[in-house]
Amino acid sequence: MSEIAIQLERPRVEMLFSRYQEIIGNDYMGYRNHVYRTITYAMHFLNNAEEYEQIVETAFVYHDIGLWTDNELAYLEPSEAVALADNEQYEWG
Repeated sequence: MSEIAIQLERPRVEMLFSRYQEIIGNDYMGYRNHVYRTITYAMHFLNNAEEYEQIVETAFVYHDIGLWTDNELAYLEPSEAVALADNEQYEWG
């Protein structure tokens, strides 16, 4: 198995996170690090195929965001709602 190195800078991830840093507050670095680790492993299992990078990055930024945006432990639906609203607003497709 090849060595897995966590990429610590991803412009799309930083752009997506930038509008939520204040909302996430003290948990920001922990959640950010969690997202970077999960992206790293997902991309590894996808053989680092560039065609999946944007969707993987986006999905992992939003996957738990409802914990903070809606203060909900049942965060799946709120996370989806935030992702869909941002997608509509920014027309990512």
